[in-house]
Amino acid sequence: MQKHFCDGQHLRSIFSMVVAAFAFLTLNAWSADKPFTVVSYNVKNYLIDPVGTRKIKSEESRKALVRNLVELNADVIAFQEMGGAKGLAELRSRLKDGGIDYPIAKVLYGHDKAIQLAMLSRIPVVRSVAHTNVSYLIGTQRLWVSRGFDETQFKSDSGYEFTLINVHLKSKRTVPHADCDVMRLHEARLLRNIIDQRLGKNPDLNLMIVGDLNDSPDSPSVKRVVTGGKPTLTDLKPLACNKENGNGADWTYYYAAKKSENRYDYFLVSPGMAKDLIREKTIVFSSEKFGLASDHRPIIATIAAKDR
Repeated sequence: MQKHFCDGQHLRSIFSMVVAAFAFLTLNAWSADKPFTVVSYNVKNYLIDPVGTRKIKSEESRKALVRNLVELNADVIAFQEMGGAKGLAELRSRLKDGGIDYPIAKVLYGHDKAIQLAMLSRIPVVRSVAHTNVSYLIGTQRLWVSRGFDETQFKSDSGYEFTLINVHLKSKRTVPHADCDVMRLHEARLLRNIIDQRLGKNPDLNLMIVGDLNDSPDSPSVKRVVTGGKPTLTDLKPLACNKENGNGADWTYYYAAKKSENRYDYFLVSPGMAKDLIREKTIVFSSEKFGLASDHRPIIATIAAKDR
């Protein structure tokens, strides 16, 4: 399948991971000697059953999202707002019907009972760390990072290794018990601590932070993740390049209530991994009617499968 890109709670921790022990030999299989692609996609409540005020995702919306993912045909997909293992299994089945099979699937269950982080991959996974019991204090009140942080280490058949941390920071939606901006900043600080631990042990680590940070690049929380330790991470700043939005459109989230376009979704990488990026194929993807699938547009990064 050709890829159509432009060049230019406290809930107890449960971590489920399904890894198929077989070779992936279809035509769309990942090839170790070629560049690979990573997609980050907030899929807006991919729920099979309603949870609280969150409704199930409509059939029309699911079909639109699958169309996007089939066209992207990514090697690794990091999801935000997935409806648990049930939602991921349903989406995985739809993708298989569309011609794309992912042998590796996992869901991270944090304190949020409604939506979770999830991943599909055709690149082998060698290690996973579930950061689900990460907490902070606001005054005397202890709060947990709602969705946790999902850390996965991959290793290709060619020997290329990289670590991906999937995140979904506190939204701007107000809550009665704390200020949402303060909560998000605390979550960002805790994420940066993990980054510093990893890079402190191995400065050359190929590390990628992906997901929905729920704020703009100049916000205190995003700055804390990017520049809050050493080394500074590189913001890949993917741009859209399609006829619908024109070259240079970098927004990833559309807030319908205010008709505003915002960049909330990120690829942040360590200095070592920044060298391996294929810049012209690291973009914001948009289909003609992207809003049917989600209020976020997916972003895709293309990485050379070797250290450069």
